[in-house]
Amino acid sequence: MSEQELEAVRIIVGSGAALVVNPQLIPGQRVAVVAGPFMGVQGVLTRVKCQQRLVINAHLLNTSVSVEVDVDKIIVL
Repeated sequence: MSEQELEAVRIIVGSGAALVVNPQLIPGQRVAVVAGPFMGVQGVLTRVKCQQRLVINAHLLNTSVSVEVDVDKIIVL
């Protein structure tokens, strides 16, 4: 771990903010939507917007589309 990463950990821990760590949801992972209006869509997790919302990129019609989905509606492939 670099000095910058260690300092970031110190700042975050020292802030007193509520932290949620989910090692299963890492940007870059391939995911599939298993419920809701986007059910069946597969894409790449681009970011965790908040504790309950994710942004994924899906390739549709030769273009990339970003959609927001609830965390409980996806599985990691």
